[in-house]
Amino acid sequence: MAVKPSIAVCVASWGQPALTRRFLQSLSRSPTAGVYWLQNESAKDRVEFDQIETGFRDWVHVYRSPENLGAAGGKNYVAEKAIADGHNWLALCDTDIVVGTDTFTRIIDQAPVDAAVSGCITSRGGMQSWERVNARHDGLLARRPEEPIGVYDERLRQRDDKRWERLKAKAVAFSLVMIPVDAWNDIGPLDDTFGVAFGEDNDWCHRARLAGWKVGYTTEVAVRHDHGGSTTKAQNRELRAGSAAAVRRKWGGDV
Repeated sequence: MAVKPSIAVCVASWGQPALTRRFLQSLSRSPTAGVYWLQNESAKDRVEFDQIETGFRDWVHVYRSPENLGAAGGKNYVAEKAIADGHNWLALCDTDIVVGTDTFTRIIDQAPVDAAVSGCITSRGGMQSWERVNARHDGLLARRPEEPIGVYDERLRQRDDKRWERLKAKAVAFSLVMIPVDAWNDIGPLDDTFGVAFGEDNDWCHRARLAGWKVGYTTEVAVRHDHGGSTTKAQNRELRAGSAAAVRRKWGGDV
């Protein structure tokens, strides 16, 4: 008998309190067994994040770090807390997304048993962005012009042809991914040596394949993904370039 999923949302925020509030509010449409939130925040955002914490403290486990642990370090921190509490699925999320109806359970329902990480169709970035999905599937999954993301996601939920797509190369974008704890324990946590952000998803997916697990995403779920604006465009480019170089140094090439 399959073990019932006990899903823990693991999220680390870094600035942009309005997006964090929006993300937490959206979770009411996709119930989970627990929400674990690490705040990597500076003094300038403290008042706003205190207000958000007050509004959600009844059902969100809140942690604070005296220093910025970064995307990988922050998610590792709350994942450890979630695993210690006995949850068997981790939903690693960024705060600049909006989830839809039963997003997490729908992804799990589509994932094969040997999938280490399963993503979904997103509006920005990654191999699973809906523009790329549309190109791969001859328009069957196209988002109609001006169609609201929630309506598009609901339309995908009604489809008969639901698939999980394996990515034999590159990475699922870790803006929202589902990871079984068995895979996390086998592969290990995210590599936090890449810095504040970027690179850890490519590295983890590569390690998952080396360990014999699959990497992919479901075509049944779509989420809104906005870039959070925690960095300037110049800083973003610098972070991405630095992380890409770090990945190449670690693995001897792109992964």
